[in-house]
Amino acid sequence: MHLRKIALLLLAALPFFSAAQPQVDSLKKLVAASTDTAKMNALLALADKYKLSDTVNSFPHYREAIALAAKLDHKRGLTLAYTKQARKLGQISNDTVALAHLDGLLRYIDTTKANNHYGDYLITKGSIRSDAGDFVGGVTAYLQALDVFTATKNARGLARANHGLGFANQRMRNDQQAEKYFVAALKYYKQLNDYSNSANITGNLGGIMVNKAILTGKEADYTRALAYFGEAATMAEKAKDDIALSTIYHNTGSLYGSRKEYEPSRDYYEKAAELRRKAGYQAGLAITLCNLSMAYAHLGQIDKAEAAVNEAYPIAVTIHAPHIVLQCYQAFSVVYEGKKNFEEALKYHQKYSLLSDSLLRADKNNMLTELEERYKNEKQAQQIKLLNEAQLAKDEVIAKQKLVNYVIAAGLAIILLLSVFIYKGYAAKKKANLLLQDQNAIIQEKNKSITDSISYAGKIQSAVLISETELRAQFGESFLLFLPRDIVSGDFYWTAKKDHLHFLAVADCTGHGVPGGFMSMLGMALLNELVNERELKSPAGILDTLREMIIASLRQTGQAGETRDGMDIILCVIDTREMQLRYAAANNELCLVRDHALIECKADRMPVGYHHVMTPFTEHSIQLQKGDQLFAFSDGYADQFGGREGKKFKRRQLLELLVSLSEKTPDEQKRALEQAFTNWKGALEQIDDVCVVGVRI
Repeated sequence: MHLRKIALLLLAALPFFSAAQPQVDSLKKLVAASTDTAKMNALLALADKYKLSDTVNSFPHYREAIALAAKLDHKRGLTLAYTKQARKLGQISNDTVALAHLDGLLRYIDTTKANNHYGDYLITKGSIRSDAGDFVGGVTAYLQALDVFTATKNARGLARANHGLGFANQRMRNDQQAEKYFVAALKYYKQLNDYSNSANITGNLGGIMVNKAILTGKEADYTRALAYFGEAATMAEKAKDDIALSTIYHNTGSLYGSRKEYEPSRDYYEKAAELRRKAGYQAGLAITLCNLSMAYAHLGQIDKAEAAVNEAYPIAVTIHAPHIVLQCYQAFSVVYEGKKNFEEALKYHQKYSLLSDSLLRADKNNMLTELEERYKNEKQAQQIKLLNEAQLAKDEVIAKQKLVNYVIAAGLAIILLLSVFIYKGYAAKKKANLLLQDQNAIIQEKNKSITDSISYAGKIQSAVLISETELRAQFGESFLLFLPRDIVSGDFYWTAKKDHLHFLAVADCTGHGVPGGFMSMLGMALLNELVNERELKSPAGILDTLREMIIASLRQTGQAGETRDGMDIILCVIDTREMQLRYAAANNELCLVRDHALIECKADRMPVGYHHVMTPFTEHSIQLQKGDQLFAFSDGYADQFGGREGKKFKRRQLLELLVSLSEKTPDEQKRALEQAFTNWKGALEQIDDVCVVGVRI
C-alpha cells in the first residue's frame, strides 16, 4: 500500500464534548456543594474534563452520575453518562468493552418507539462500531438513528446521524455518498452554531477533495482541499477543540503526503501527534505516528521514523486495533529497508501480508454472518405463515365437528339442555377467538420485526450502490433501470475510475431477496478490492481472480450437495484515451449498437463461481466510435412472463427494443424500457430482479 493511501485512512468522527467547561477544582467544589440534578450535571462535566487516558479520575464520576440519575429517574442524565463513558472506552480500549458498557443504558430507556434517548444510544453504537472497522454495523445503527431523529425532529440528532453515515461511507471509500451525508450534517451544525463539529465536517470534506485531487490530478482540487482544511482549522481553534484540530492537521499532512511534499507533511503530522498525545487520544495518536514514520522515511530521517513507529506499535496492540497494527507492520518494513536490514524488512512485509489477508477474511465473514442471519429470519417468517395457515384450517375442521355435535344433541335433549349447549359453544368460540387474536398479534409483530430487518438490509445495499446521477457524472450520457423484485436485490451494478480507464459491471447473483443480496454485497466488496486496492486492469484477469475468491469465500469444492452460488457478470473497461472497449463476460452478454445496427458481444458459458468446466475467461477488445451505445443487463427483463399468452419477453425481443431506442436520449430510453416492461408484465408478478445500464460513447 502506498503512502498516500495510508495517509487518508483516518478521517474520524469526533466525540461531542463541550469546549467551555469550568476548571477541575471548581467542578469538585460544585459536586460537593450540590444535590440531585445539579450534582449529576457537575459530575458529568467533571468526568469530561479529564483527558481520555485518565480513566482513574473520569470513570468513577461517570459511575456516580449514573447511580444518581437512576435514583432520580433522569433519562437524559443516564443517556449522557452511558454514551460519554462508552465513547471514551471505544477510544482507549476496544469496541467489545465499550458496547458491553453502552448496553447498560437499555435498562432505562424505551426502544419500542422513537425517542431522543434511544437515538443517542444508536449514534454511540454506530460510532463505536465504525471506529472499530465494522462499517456494516455502523451504517445500520446510524440509519436507525436517522429514522428516530427524523421522527422526533431533533436537529442535533439529525446532524450526528448524517455525520456518522458520512464517516462510515468515507472509510468504505464511497466518497460521493460520504459527501452527501457530510453536507447534510454541516447544514444542521451551522444552524446550531456548533463550531467543533462544523470544523470536523469541513475537514472531512477536505479529505474527500484530496481523494478527488489524487484521481483527477487537478491543482484546483488540491487548492480547494487546502481551503477546506484552513476553514476547518479556524473553526476548531474558535471552539478550542484540540481533538478536532489534531484531525485537521493529520489530514493536511495526508494531503501533502499524497503530493510527495514530505517536509510540510511531516510538520503537520508532528503537530497532530503533539495534540493527540496531549489529549490522550490513543487510536488517533497511533495512526498519526505511523504516517509520521513514513514521512520521516521518505525524508531519509530513518532514526526518527523508527522512533515514531516504535511508539505507535505498543499503543495499537494495547487498544486491540488490528487495522493500526497493519500500518505499523508496513512502517517497520520501510524503516528496516531504509536501514539496509533487508531480512527484518522482509519479515515485517510478510507480517503485513498475513494480517491484511486475515482482516479481509474477518470483514467478509462478518458481512456473511449478518446477511445469513437475515436470510434465516426470512425463512422463519415463511414457516410462521405456513403454521398459521395450518392452524386456521385445523380450527375450521374442529368448529364444523362441534356444529355437527350440537345438531345431534339438539335432537336428543330438551330445550333447556339445548340452551346450555348453545351457551357453552358460544363461550368456547369466544375463548378461541381471543386466543386466535393473541396468536395473530404475535405473528404480526414477528413479521414486522423481520420486514424491518430486511428493509434495513435494503438501505445498506442502497447506500453502497451509486445513483443514476453519479453514473452520469462518470460516463456522461447514460441511464440506469434498476427494479429489484424484493426489498433486497440479487442484481447489482458497479463502477470505478482509474485515470482514463472507466470500469462498468452488471451482475446477476444466484437467487434474489436476502440470499441474492448476500451475494451482491460480497461481489461488490471483492470488485472494489481487486480494482481499487490491487489495481487490476484486465477484465478477464479480474473475473478469474474474482472466481477464485468467491470459491474460497464460500468454500466450494464441487462435492454433491454443497452450495453452487455464484454470479453471471459482464465487466467492461472503457479506455477513453484510446477509444477502446475491453470486456470479459460470464454467461452475461454485452450489446453494442452502432449506426442503428446491433453488434453482439459473446460471453463465456460459465459463471463466476464453481463450475464443472473452469477455463480462464476470454478478454475481448473492440475499437469504439463516437456515438456507439453500450447496453449491459441481467436476464430479469428478458425472462419476465407476460403479454397476451403469458410467455417470456425473451432476449431477442429485448435486443430489438434496445436497437430501436439507440438514437433516443438516455431519459427517453429508460422511460420506454420501463413502460414496455410494465405493459408486458401486466397483472402478473415480477419473477426476478431487473437491471439495465446504457452508456453512450
